Amino acid sequence: MANPSVRSLADTCGLSTATVSRALAGHHGVRPETRALVASAARRAGYRRNHLVGAVMSHIRVARVKKFHGSLALIHVPSPGQPGLLSTQQKIISGARLRAAELGFKLDIFSLGEKGLSLRRLVHVLEARNVSGLIFIYADPSTATADFPWEKFTSVAIDYGDREPRITTVCIDHYHTLMGALGRLQGQGYRRIGLFLERFKDDRLWFRFSAAHHSFHVNTPRTAHLPPYVAERMEAEGFLAWYRKNKPDVIVGHIDEAIAWLRASGVRVPETTAFFNLNWTARKRPCAGLNILPELQGSVAAETVIEQIHRHERGRPDHPRNIMIRGRWVDGPTLPPAPGQPATPRE
Repeated sequence: MANPSVRSLADTCGLSTATVSRALAGHHGVRPETRALVASAARRAGYRRNHLVGAVMSHIRVARVKKFHGSLALIHVPSPGQPGLLSTQQKIISGARLRAAELGFKLDIFSLGEKGLSLRRLVHVLEARNVSGLIFIYADPSTATADFPWEKFTSVAIDYGDREPRITTVCIDHYHTLMGALGRLQGQGYRRIGLFLERFKDDRLWFRFSAAHHSFHVNTPRTAHLPPYVAERMEAEGFLAWYRKNKPDVIVGHIDEAIAWLRASGVRVPETTAFFNLNWTARKRPCAGLNILPELQGSVAAETVIEQIHRHERGRPDHPRNIMIRGRWVDGPTLPPAPGQPATPRE
């Protein structure tokens, strides 16, 4: 069998080839958890690094003079319910900053409204710093940038800032990612799959989570169609009442505090009921779930806006594009394999 390549490892890990190469070389600029992820994937794939080639490429990189091409800015658009950056968004920014640097661009971060930074003042600062490309990241769908002078800049957005995207958008393909996960859960023997959500998390995605859950059960007759539990704010009392009424054998949601709620009420997790996290990246305790690849989202957003800069594209496009990224399944202790099913490697 041929030795796996850096590119194949990058596809497996959901990272850029440059990041994987640096991780394999032990580069100090790569986060420890990323190095561990790459090292684990390399061991599983039987990857063997060619140290001679690595040494030659290292020499070439050192000898090469880095050229500075320009400045980018990432604009955080907060909401009253989420004024600061979440951990997932911070990882997105890390991915964008690393990829921008690899392509010769500096990336500065701004938060709209912070320290009196109005939209008008922000535009003035961006022009004064000769920023050519912008990446917008939103807490929730917002009208805060409705009057932004798009024609002055090259712009992309991460996630959903509007029901109808006005600029090219990089986002997770939530619908197909969840459909795939539900199918895999069904394939592992789970038949009573319960979805629980806080309403705003479904609403901001134009109900992609609940739509995927409904569509899957309508078209998969071998599973029970349990009603999803959608709450304005997820709390133990309402969640447990829904759980006792519907008795799911696996629950799927963003809030891993549900594991503690179940165990405190006498439910054995995962023996009686398993748990699968819709955002494994933001987990607070060990669990199985979906890695929504925030670093990759940031990296793709940086690549996309830089490509548009090179094509001299400014303003709002006539046909905004959605660049969709599939999330990745991650095994964990809250989701044992079905009897007779082998466990897949954990990250």
